Formats: sequence, C-alpha cells, structure tokens
Amino acid sequence: MVDRPFSQAWRDMAYVPRWAILRRTRQQFLAEHSYFVSVYAMQLAKLIHWDGDTGELLSYALIHDIDETVTGDIPGPIKRAAFNKNVAEKAMAPVMNDRFGEDIMKDIFFVPMDIKAIVSVADSIEEICFLMEESLMGNKEWTKPVLRESTERLMSRWSNLHNILGYSDVIMDNAWAFIVKSVLSGQLSEPILMKDKL
Repeated sequence: MVDRPFSQAWRDMAYVPRWAILRRTRQQFLAEHSYFVSVYAMQLAKLIHWDGDTGELLSYALIHDIDETVTGDIPGPIKRAAFNKNVAEKAMAPVMNDRFGEDIMKDIFFVPMDIKAIVSVADSIEEICFLMEESLMGNKEWTKPVLRESTERLMSRWSNLHNILGYSDVIMDNAWAFIVKSVLSGQLSEPILMKDKL
C-alpha cells in the first residue's frame, strides 16, 4: 500500500532549481535532472550487463534527490565538505515521511549498494551532459572549471562502481571507453530539419 499516493509534493520537483551558483544560459530543475539520471542509469545498466532489478534501479533513480524538495540544491562542494548526510537524513525523516510517505523513504534509505553506485555514475553523466550543453551554447568560461570537477567526480564514482560490482576489467573498460567516447568527448547532436518533400 502506498502511504501518500499522488502527493502534491512530487510536483515540487518541477520547481526546485539546480546549479544555484553557476551562471548558465538556461535554468535546470530537479524533475529534469531526475528524468535524465533515470535514462542514463538504465542505459548504464545495459552497457555493463548488470543483472539486478531494473524496476528498483529506475525507481531509485527517479527519486534519488527528492530531499532537495526540502533543502534545495545545495552547491556540491559545500554539501560534500560540511553536510553530514546521516545526520541530515535523520533530521529530515519526519518531514520527508509526511510529504512522500514512509514507503518511499524506505525505498531511498534501504537501496542496495550496486543500485546506489549505478545511479551515482548516472548522476555524474547527467551533470556533465548539462554542462557540455551549456558550453556548446557559449557558456564556456563559467562551465569549464565545474566540468573539470564533474569529470573527476565521474571517474571516482566509476572506480567505486567497479569495486562494488567486482565485474571483469574487460566489461568495465569497454563500458568506460564507450562513456568517454559518447559523453565526455561531446554532446552535440545533429539538428533535425523538418522539411516537406517538394
């Protein structure tokens, strides 16, 4: 049974802005971020031949940042340096339970390590894709240092995923090469020209 079906709090994800201190050409919101993290988590799972529960993976990817509907998107360096995640989760638990239901919060707190690691990598991929789009739109100077940090974080998260899964180097190296080629080397897609045949 779902504790809080159709809670209006879900809609808040469409209004929580990301990138609070980064100058950007367009605003990104939490709902967009969560959607793309889900898409990339699914693709990553297939790429590495992960045989876990895809439904659980996608569910977690969609809701992995719902705490930001309460806290907002705290800039990463501050969050990582000064934010005790365990203390914060405990303090926010009553609010989050009230907003989304106990069942949803259990889905977040008791997610398996492999799923967390896949979603963490997908989160970094989404972050990099957004920053690369910004760069392509002419926002190179502001995104360059953030993109460098994001890429380093992706490499660290990839290493963590490799350690957690214990997959062969061949599988992980092939997947990493594909990620480097398709994500890190560019996100420019060809424009689609909708023309009537004459």
